[in-house]
Formats: sequence, C-alpha cells, structure tokens
Amino acid sequence: MKTIDLNEDNAFSFREILDDDWAENIRRQAFHGLIIQDDEGKAAAGMIWELIQEKESALRSQIHWIAVRSTEAGTTLFNAYDRRIGRTRAQSTFASVYIKKNSTEYETLMAAGFAMKLTEGNHVTVRLSELSEMQMLKSKTLSDDVKSLREIDTDAYYDMVAKLSQSGRARLCRDIEQLPKSWFENDISCCYEKDGKITGMMLFHATPSGKLELKLMFASAKEKKQMGVMLAMMIRHMYVNAEMIYSMKTEIIVDRHNESALVLSEKLFPRGFGRPVYVGERKEKPAPIKRELTDIERYLLI
Repeated sequence: MKTIDLNEDNAFSFREILDDDWAENIRRQAFHGLIIQDDEGKAAAGMIWELIQEKESALRSQIHWIAVRSTEAGTTLFNAYDRRIGRTRAQSTFASVYIKKNSTEYETLMAAGFAMKLTEGNHVTVRLSELSEMQMLKSKTLSDDVKSLREIDTDAYYDMVAKLSQSGRARLCRDIEQLPKSWFENDISCCYEKDGKITGMMLFHATPSGKLELKLMFASAKEKKQMGVMLAMMIRHMYVNAEMIYSMKTEIIVDRHNESALVLSEKLFPRGFGRPVYVGERKEKPAPIKRELTDIERYLLI
C-alpha cells in the first residue's frame, strides 16, 4: 500500500473517497491529511485532521474526517498518522466524526486506541426556507448600520479580525488572520458598523457543495439588549441577501461550540438538533525535543 500526504495540489484528485468540502481545507496551514492507496492505485483509506493550539493549552490534534475501506488500509493509515503526529508536540488526538457503529472506520478508530461513543454533535443544520418562519425576519427592512462584507474597508476588516483572533473569539476559524477576505461569502456575510467602527460581525463560508457555514459571530455593546438587536439586524441582512442569491433549500450550518452559540442556536432554531456523531480521544507521545549537548556533556562522553 502507498501513503500519500494531501496538499493543495493533489487534494481534489481523490474524489472517489474524499469530498470537496473537506479537500478545500487542506490549503489551510493547520489542516493535514493522508490517503492510502491499495496495490491497484485505488484510494483505500483517508483522514483529515487539524492541529489546534489555544492559549495556555497543550497542542492537540482533531480528526474531522475519516474513511476506511479495509482493515489493512486502516492499520496502514494510523501507522502513517502515528509517525506524523509523533513529530509534533501534540499531547492528544480527539476524533469527532460522522460514522456508523461497527463500520470499518469505527473499528479502525477503536483499534487505534479511541474509546468511541455516540453523542449529539455541535452542528445544527437548517434550510434557508426554515429561517423565513422566524419572527424577526417577517420584516425585510434593513439597517443602515449593517453592511455586506464586500462593502467593508479591507484594512478595517483585518484590524477587527486580528483583535478577535487574539482575544480567542474566533474559535471556529482559528486561522482567520491567514484566510483571505474572499474565503468568506462576501454578500451574505456582514458587519455592524457605527461611526466608522466595526462592533459586530457575522461571517459565512460557502462550501464547494453549496452549504453555508457560520464561521464567526460577535456583537459588542454596553447592554445585552443592544447586542441582541445588533445580532438580529445582521441575521436579517444575511437572510434578505441569501434569499436573492441562493435556493431556499440551501443548508445553513451553525456550530454550537460554546454556551453563547448554544443559547443563540436554541433561540433561532428551536427545532434544530445536532447530527449524531461519534467522539473519542487518546493520549499521544510527542517525540523528544532534540538539543545540542553542553560542553560538560561532550566532555563526559569522551
């Protein structure tokens, strides 16, 4: 079997096993991937993971996607992964993947040391048509303070993005400072701008398959009530513009990654349930850091 490291040039060459929505992430610095080919040159297994470094936390790896066609391919896949993760400082690997129990993927992860369990995932998916039922969207009047991302000055945008990243408020898109503004959907993504200052932002990414993923959402105001108004105005701006551009069957994905996102998703999408997902974790053994010998150590070796 042959092991292939995924990169920006070859990621879209394995569509028989890897869909474009995951393949596009390989161009991002923190994302890594492997493909295992069998003796006939067919993709027999694959995996994509992200190295995550948060403030005051140990480096960890998160497996986002895995596909395994045979037990042998799964073993080869994790042998290759172990070698690569061992060269990093990652202390653990967390897997959160959409697989079936007793599938080859499930058995491969269990054999690799992950105690997999089924839970409700963080991702809530709703169709654009479902948003039309929200009371706040009955009115189509837009606020002059909310502007499409396309209208926002590039320097002002990157200044705000840097502040959000450094404050840890961009957890869904940790590499946001490295991503071009064009990576986000510029027509439905929007900012709340008052007196030339950005105080709110709602960013969506359009995936190759046509889904809209909410990647960043924040509002800053002295009172919570005003923050709610700002978020409502940005949601309305997103919906009115999306309605003109996208099919009403378009799926919108919201990640309930923290308490505030959970509360908001329950308010906006009360009938939304997270897709069932299998999760598991294992500890890693980072390779020891090599260093130069001191003069005393060299002397003792003589």
